[in-house]
Order: sequence, then structure tokens, then C-alpha cells
Amino acid sequence: MLRVLIAILCLGGPTLADELRYANSRFGTSASLPMDVAPLQAPENGDGYHFSRSGLEGTISIYGSHNIWGGGLAGYRKELSKSFETITYKAGKKDWFVLSGHEGESIFYVRVRGCANGPMHHIHFQFPREEKSKWDAVIATYAKTLDGPCE
Repeated sequence: MLRVLIAILCLGGPTLADELRYANSRFGTSASLPMDVAPLQAPENGDGYHFSRSGLEGTISIYGSHNIWGGGLAGYRKELSKSFETITYKAGKKDWFVLSGHEGESIFYVRVRGCANGPMHHIHFQFPREEKSKWDAVIATYAKTLDGPCE
């Protein structure tokens, strides 16, 4: 049953044999995920989905949003930064940025892809500090698979 639910959530396309592709129909946000993820919950508004990973504490969330603050990707980054307790790492280019840090005993890593007038696409990892070494490879592999249209 779980595989059927994941298959319904996935969009076909080129992926490795040990991963699946999630695509959100509302914003077009998509990303690859390890095959052993389990869906947790979907927001009522259809913005995305939350997943857990077998053998790990924490979540992977993939979702889209509108840029309600304006100012393009730079304005969005500035405002989104205010919603996190402590940011220890920032990176980015013209069409994406990363924010990472901690909130209490949790570490977060969020990558956002977007355009000046389009939706913002997110992949958000949240996990306990003691699990950092286990999550590093997951983030390195899957954060860069985030994609979505600009319009």
C-alpha cells in the first residue's frame, strides 16, 4: 500500500533505480527522494508533502509557495531568513539560495529555487543535531534535484 501511495505522488522521469521523483501539481515543485521515504502528511492547501526516511529521525519537505513579500528571490531570502532561529550557512546564485542552521536541538537545511515573478520551490530537511552525519549525504544528493517552473 505504501509503495502505491508513493507511486501516486511521483512523476515519471529519469531517476536512479534507488530513488523516486515527487512533483507537486499546484506549483510544479519537484525533487528526487530516496526510495525508502515514507509520506507523512500533505498540507490541506496542496502546497507540498512531508516525508520521513527509514532509519533516520527527521523530515524532508518539498513544497511550493508564492512570494508574498515581493522583491524577487533576494527579497524572499531576506524575509525567509527571519523565520529561523540561527542561520550558520548561506549560499546562492541568481535562481536559488540555501539557508542552514539550527533551531534548538534541530538542524535545518532549506534550498529554494525561484524567479522574479514566479513561485518559490523548496526542499527542506529538518533533523536532530546528533543525526547530522547521517543526513549530510542525503542532503548532498537530493537538495540539488529541486526544480520547478518560474511561471
